[in-house]
Amino acid sequence: MDVIDRLGTIFGKLVTAFFLIGVVGVVLTLMLPMFDSVGLSETHVSLLSWGIFAVILTLVFAWKPNVEEDGTIPRCLACGYDLTGNESGTCPECGRSIPLTAQDDRIES
Repeated sequence: MDVIDRLGTIFGKLVTAFFLIGVVGVVLTLMLPMFDSVGLSETHVSLLSWGIFAVILTLVFAWKPNVEEDGTIPRCLACGYDLTGNESGTCPECGRSIPLTAQDDRIES
């Protein structure tokens, strides 16, 4: 995986994490009156928010849904084109011949 793909993946995970953190923040804000009635101070709610923030970041960055991160997507050796499902033996992007090992073993190079 090249640097641009890796940055795109990290950016996507950051967007997901901050969306989830925003949702949790809205929920906690709506629940503030309930926290007051139970006797929790703003310090307790703040600690709870930071804890949830840390858990969400950890879960989002530990989760690896992309097959590409595992290196199982076959790529053209010349241009990096995704060759999934290609049976012609040539890259449709650059026209280079694809070695059989790259087709059969799904090796990313």
